[in-house]
Amino acid sequence: MNTHHSTQPVIFHGGVNFQSSPIAFREKLYIETFSMEARLKEVAKQWDLKELLILQTCHRVEMFAVMYQPMISHGAASSTAALDDHDYRRLALKVFSSCFCLQNKGIDLSTWHKYSYSYSHINAARHMMNIVASLASCVVGETQIIAQFKQSLQHARKAGTLHAVLGRLAEVSLATSKKIRTFTHIGSKTVSLAHTALDLAKTIYCDLNETHMVIVGAGHMARLCCHYASTYRPRSITVVNRNESKAQELITPYPQGKTAPLLALPDVLKEADIVICATNAHHYLIHSHTLQHCHQERAHLGKTSLYLCDLSMPRNIDPACSSLNDVYLFHVDDLEQVVAMNHQERKEACKQAAPYIEAATQSFARWLSQWPYRSILKAFDQTVCGIVQEEVQKTAQKHVFEPSHYPHLKRLAVSIQRKLTASLAKSLKEQDPHQDLSHLSAQTVLAKHAAQQATSRHVHKLSDHRKTQRPTLRSVP
Repeated sequence: MNTHHSTQPVIFHGGVNFQSSPIAFREKLYIETFSMEARLKEVAKQWDLKELLILQTCHRVEMFAVMYQPMISHGAASSTAALDDHDYRRLALKVFSSCFCLQNKGIDLSTWHKYSYSYSHINAARHMMNIVASLASCVVGETQIIAQFKQSLQHARKAGTLHAVLGRLAEVSLATSKKIRTFTHIGSKTVSLAHTALDLAKTIYCDLNETHMVIVGAGHMARLCCHYASTYRPRSITVVNRNESKAQELITPYPQGKTAPLLALPDVLKEADIVICATNAHHYLIHSHTLQHCHQERAHLGKTSLYLCDLSMPRNIDPACSSLNDVYLFHVDDLEQVVAMNHQERKEACKQAAPYIEAATQSFARWLSQWPYRSILKAFDQTVCGIVQEEVQKTAQKHVFEPSHYPHLKRLAVSIQRKLTASLAKSLKEQDPHQDLSHLSAQTVLAKHAAQQATSRHVHKLSDHRKTQRPTLRSVP
């Protein structure tokens, strides 16, 4: 009996988010942007992972990985050296520990199990789609997750840890997110953490157009903050950043805007009413002692309250600031309480999006189920491509058509090629889903498929012929 070996990719995942863990735990996991690609390469090599992707935002840290699971086929039967969900849970812990150096950060296994969750197989794919569609976000429908997800893809692509499986899953996730935003109420209004942060400020100040706002940072989140801040027409918007040219570029569209270097932040705080911090710094930029020092000057200027909102991960505002009089400090997890007021709206949005997520998940599952045939389908497609291109070239040399018709002829040839490959994929899956054909040549499969198609057409024609025949009734004398 012939035995053939092939592999099946398996997706597994591990992560924490704003619902499963506090911000004090999540910020310990943060990987600096400049070291992300090196970490991806290192961990993928250490655990022999075929693909690895890390997504980190202020609300979540997610890891998606792909390993190849051996499959052994004995003739028409096949067996799989499968691991169960508990095995993948343990594996996710080990890989996650390597990615984020849990032991070096003093995080024990019991703490990880307490705060983390994991998915494997198609459930991991569904989870990614929910994240990218912002259905799993603190603010359902927020748009920043798209930019953050694309950045994580860019890191994985540069590190060489993004290939066919996660690449395809990412494409499906982005396309599904776009479809949901187009055809459901999720896309009916623009929402983000920046928008929510400013809405929360209205609980401190009834009239935001009388306030002086400060945005610390010049990235995507800071840009959103400036945009929403300008809609309230405050007295001033000051962008504070290390790179003043970036700050100037960000604030230019807003007439009430101005900039300040990071070293001048203590002076800027003296006049501020609302401060939103959104940077990638790994340390505190605003300390409690800084606010204490400027307390008298703020009182002299008539400043009675100070609203601070820290949208950074790790946090950039010292939590001790919240203990000061008339200082109101909020961080990303606090915003969930604001969003909870719209619970029914969130529930309805998720209900509308669910069919799109499920359809995309099943479509991806069907694509993944064809993986054992991937090599032969590729070879088959290339063989058919060569045949149709050769026939198109022969037709062109005969000058049968006008030159303007040849682009249409080429498109027709490509269409035929794709339909033949799709037909073969369907035939392989439906007629013998467990048979390993990776050892066969493209020509052999092409001949088998052609024979099957010819036989099928002959059977259908014979059946149709029999249906059209009517028995001749002889008259009885």
